[in-house]
Amino acid sequence: MEWVIVVALVLGVPLSLWIYTRAFRRVYFVQDERILVTQYSRLDAAIAFVVALYLLSPLLLASSSGKTADPIRMDAQVMLVGYFLYYGTLLLLIVASLVLRHINLGEVFRFDKTLGLHAVRRGFVFLMYAAPLVFVAGFFVNWWLDAKQDQQDVITLFEQSKSAAQRIPLFLAAVIAAPVAEELVFRGYLYSVVKRFLGGIPALVLTGIVFAVIHANIPSLLPLFLFACCLTLAYETTGSLWVSMTMHAAFNAVNLVISLSQFQSV
Repeated sequence: MEWVIVVALVLGVPLSLWIYTRAFRRVYFVQDERILVTQYSRLDAAIAFVVALYLLSPLLLASSSGKTADPIRMDAQVMLVGYFLYYGTLLLLIVASLVLRHINLGEVFRFDKTLGLHAVRRGFVFLMYAAPLVFVAGFFVNWWLDAKQDQQDVITLFEQSKSAAQRIPLFLAAVIAAPVAEELVFRGYLYSVVKRFLGGIPALVLTGIVFAVIHANIPSLLPLFLFACCLTLAYETTGSLWVSMTMHAAFNAVNLVISLSQFQSV
C-alpha cells in the first residue's frame, strides 16, 4: 500500500505543479481572469485592513501574553459558539458596508454562479490536483523541522469527543461552516479588495500568508499557504466561490477522517 502512495505522489506532484503553474500564468500573465474588482473603493481597503488585523488579533494577543489555550480542556460548544461569533462579526461588517453602499452581494461573492454538480465536481478535481503538492510540502516541513505536526484545535477536540452528539457538530462546523465562512472572507472579499489596490499576485500571496498564519501551526504554514494559493487559483480560474468552498470542505473532511483513523489505530 505504501508503494502505491509513493508512486501516486511521484506522479501527482509534477501534475499538480503543471496544473497550478498553468493556471497562475493564465490568470496573472495572460489575464484570463474571472474575478472583477472595479466596484471596490478606498473604504474597502480600510475595511480589509481592519479584517486582516481582526483575523490576526488572537495570535497577536497570545504571543504577547505567552499563553495559549489548551484544546483538550476547551469545551466544544464554547469553541463552536466562539467561532460563529468570530466570523459572524467579520461577515456582518463586510456585508453591512456593501449593502449600505448598494453594492450587489451576488457580484461580490459570485452568487450568480449557481451551485450544482458541475461546481462540486470541479472543486473535487482542483483538490485532487492540489493534494499531492500540499501533502509533500507538509511532509518536507516536518522532516526539515524533525517534528511531529501539531494538530489544530478542532481535530484534537474531535478525537477527544466520546459520542456522536459531540462529534457531529464539530464535523459540520469543520466541513460546512468553516469553509463557507472562510471562503467568503478570504477569497470572496479580502483577496478581491487587495487585488483591486495591489494587484493579483500580491493579493494571492498576502491572503495566503494570513490564511496560513491564523491557523497558528508552524509546521502547517507552508502547506496551508500553498493550499490557500490553490484555492485562489481555482476561484480565479472558474469564477465560482462554490468551487473553492467545495475544495475547502473536502480538504477538511479528509483531514478529520485521516486524523480519526490514526487516533483509533493507536
